[in-house]
Amino acid sequence: MSRMEGTLRKSVGATVLALLMLFFGSLMFLFGYVVLREWRSERAALIACGLVWILAGPTIFGCALWLFGSLRRNLLALRIGGTAIVLSGAVLATVAATGVLPCSAPG
Repeated sequence: MSRMEGTLRKSVGATVLALLMLFFGSLMFLFGYVVLREWRSERAALIACGLVWILAGPTIFGCALWLFGSLRRNLLALRIGGTAIVLSGAVLATVAATGVLPCSAPG
């Protein structure tokens, strides 16, 4: 494999990761926005989760743009974005498991 092929492969991988991060960052921001839009009628635990999501979303989005701008594997952008993704995913899983976020229809 030549040096050019290795560079191209790295930039394609970074582009795919950046696209996924753009989608997930936007999704987390929207989750946070929906929760905080109705903050007066929500419980404090759900409001705190909404704050985490509304902060993690733009962080992930910004790291994705950083990856697009560098056109290569940027370890700092991957670390920051990955940490924000893991944090927001852990919050989502915890909120769903503890019943703070209702996941089923009223029966």
